[in-house]
Amino acid sequence: AREFLTSLSSKPTFEMTPFLLFAVALAALPLATQADDVYIIGPQGWSCLAACSAKGRECRSDIVTSNNTDLFKQLGIDCKTSTKTSKYFAADQPAFVSDTTDGNYGDCVGFQDVPKETSCQAWYWSTQRLCHCGNDETGQLFFGTGYSSGYMSTNETIMFMHLIPEGSTGVMTHLWAASADVINATYRYYVDDETTPSVEFSLDLAVGVGFGDQQAPWGTKWSGMGAGNNSGTAYYMNFPIIFSRSIRVTVQSEKIVDGFWTIFRGALNKPVIIGGYTLPTSARMKLQKVSRIAKPLEFVDLVDIPSGNGMLFMTTLAVQSGNQNFLEGCYHAYAPYSQSFPGILLSTGAEDYFDSGWYFDAGGFHMPNAGLTHMNVTDDSVTFSAYRFHDVDPIPFNNGLRLSWRNGDMVDPASGLKCWTQENGVVVGSPTSSIVESYAWVFVW
Repeated sequence: AREFLTSLSSKPTFEMTPFLLFAVALAALPLATQADDVYIIGPQGWSCLAACSAKGRECRSDIVTSNNTDLFKQLGIDCKTSTKTSKYFAADQPAFVSDTTDGNYGDCVGFQDVPKETSCQAWYWSTQRLCHCGNDETGQLFFGTGYSSGYMSTNETIMFMHLIPEGSTGVMTHLWAASADVINATYRYYVDDETTPSVEFSLDLAVGVGFGDQQAPWGTKWSGMGAGNNSGTAYYMNFPIIFSRSIRVTVQSEKIVDGFWTIFRGALNKPVIIGGYTLPTSARMKLQKVSRIAKPLEFVDLVDIPSGNGMLFMTTLAVQSGNQNFLEGCYHAYAPYSQSFPGILLSTGAEDYFDSGWYFDAGGFHMPNAGLTHMNVTDDSVTFSAYRFHDVDPIPFNNGLRLSWRNGDMVDPASGLKCWTQENGVVVGSPTSSIVESYAWVFVW
């Protein structure tokens, strides 16, 4: 570990991370050649890991305050001090209480008797941490972090952030999470300078599981469940999320959850190959979601991309309906987007799309390309979920894509064939209104 020397020439320099402005924080990045450590004041509610990563630097756990507030003053913080809060008493310290609703507003807290090692990952909603940032880490060939035995907050919390050198490409390659209540968490990926995330999801539907189904363990090379059966759930996903400058991943829970573990990993300049196609570095993952009620025989657009190039990667469908006749619904792909009905017929029924048949009468399964993750049938209700990957049978497009599924279907009265009739056909069974949840992961460029 680098020791702090008393001479002025060897002291760390000081920089101020702009309060809650991620874009400005990126603009203030030190040069890659600058080897000196820096102290910064992070944005409110951020950990030091996130604050230092926003400057392209590693977080160092050693913070030397000499039991005074000089570091805060050099960073432009004119804070109050209190004998009640001056001594270190929490993992998110030393820090400045910046939220006016906190009773200690304006105080510098925890700057006396600071331990030799402080937590890089700790944070508190009302404070701005004093952070010690070390070497440049933007050129690492692989990167990531882990968060162990922590908790999920109802506030959106940055769990991982990383910058890469200009002209490079980064790919997030792995996410794992475990908790008794991890399905209540929302993960968000902010790619490059996004203020609205292009990828926002719950892990259960992301891996293809609906209705809190706990069947485990199972998995494919892309995603799965490593633990379940009501003792706590562990999900993983290896979906490639491409970025060109920065990635920021946050987690937010519907309720405070104690006992939360998560891991993130990525790689620098890694080619992304899907279905034999090497994707351009400009490709970006977009998650299109559907959550609505579909009337009997109504078409539901699961993917709606009016123009541009891309490739369909993975879909999840979860349905609650009055009976199993919704499974008669066929899948139609329209590429180009303006293609007329029936487009390209992807399946002759919902279970056919997921590589099964006869209303999944063989039961649940988890195969590399498709799987039935949940099916519960009663006299008046059916709940179902399944996943489908399109890496072995790729679906590329160059002029937009629309993917449509029908809630039930009808046959042509003359030929008896299904999927080619929009109206005035013979309805198969008695489909009811259905509650539809859908995830569609699509690369676009």
